[in-house]
Amino acid sequence: MSRSSTQLALIVPGIIGLSFGLVLVNRQLKSLALSILDHIGSFLSVTYFRDGLGTTEEFLRTVDAMNQNTADNANAVNVEFGEWSIKDGVNCARATFSSPIVDFLPNQQNTQNVQVEIVVPAGASFEDLIQQGNSVVIHLPATGDEGFSLRRRYIAKSLADSGIVSIIVQLPFYGHRRLSTQKDSSLPLAEYMPKQSLAAVMETNAIIRWLTSSLGFSGKLAITGISFGGSMSALSSLYCKVPHAVIAHVPANSPADAYVDGYLSRSVAWHKFPDGKKLLYELLGLMDIAKEAKLLISDKSAVIPARTYIQITAMHDQYIPHFSAMKLYSQMQLLPNLKHVKLHLIPGGHGSAILIDYPFYLQCIHEGLEKLIL
Repeated sequence: MSRSSTQLALIVPGIIGLSFGLVLVNRQLKSLALSILDHIGSFLSVTYFRDGLGTTEEFLRTVDAMNQNTADNANAVNVEFGEWSIKDGVNCARATFSSPIVDFLPNQQNTQNVQVEIVVPAGASFEDLIQQGNSVVIHLPATGDEGFSLRRRYIAKSLADSGIVSIIVQLPFYGHRRLSTQKDSSLPLAEYMPKQSLAAVMETNAIIRWLTSSLGFSGKLAITGISFGGSMSALSSLYCKVPHAVIAHVPANSPADAYVDGYLSRSVAWHKFPDGKKLLYELLGLMDIAKEAKLLISDKSAVIPARTYIQITAMHDQYIPHFSAMKLYSQMQLLPNLKHVKLHLIPGGHGSAILIDYPFYLQCIHEGLEKLIL
């Protein structure tokens, strides 16, 4: 080999290695730059748990109810529809039914009544699409997402263009389901956190049972959400007995990770907690989705439906610690009967994932449905 050939053999791999290194560095720099949105957002946040814990007994009672796996009994009965109208170029209507967990919710009718918005393509009929077996996506809300308009405008509208039906869920303590004493979208008491989570599980599965048992739906189904909604989509999936896709966008494994370890801790009314962070961390830590998934995996008698699982996690998420997101994925990827599982690590933080990367999130919803084998 000539001297020039030898030099070339040494130089080319070096150039390739340097180029690859620069790509990685640029990806890291891009991710860090995008995560600045998280810093800005943390200064604009509302105050969480402004009235303190509530009672430990009520907190534990609700967590125990979630662990009893009673979602099989959840059903949406006497569903009442409002008028259909065109909004944002799609046909939509509100529907209400009594929550299957009224015994755990404050005694206010608006809080105890589930409210959803159903979105279909303009000119289409919800009933016809269900009978035809068009795909249905159930959307759970992010922390503080009180209305329907954001999810309709940026997610459901695009899905409707592909003939996909969306059911956008409003959870207790948000929007029309706020308590009369609530000042904003934040939960006044920490004991409302497991209540809201239990509602997500039971009300989601009630909608699914209504679709399959009452309406005869047999098409592809997806459960999805962003942030808290992503966490709740994963949790709701563990109790679902029909084939479905799960698309969890920037989820946490536990609210303890978000409210104590993540940036939301900057907005918690810690002066209302005499024991500081210790007791709240222990209680919120009981709501561990990975632990529930592990129990399901070990239950040999459990009915495990076919499912796909896609999780999107931001590389420099300041609201959801990386260990929390990875703990969730590490167990969800082990669920039996998975037809497709994927973890997407994207540059940026929590804010950029929500505000900038929602088109990629939409792609993942399509991916989850396409890979689902009924």
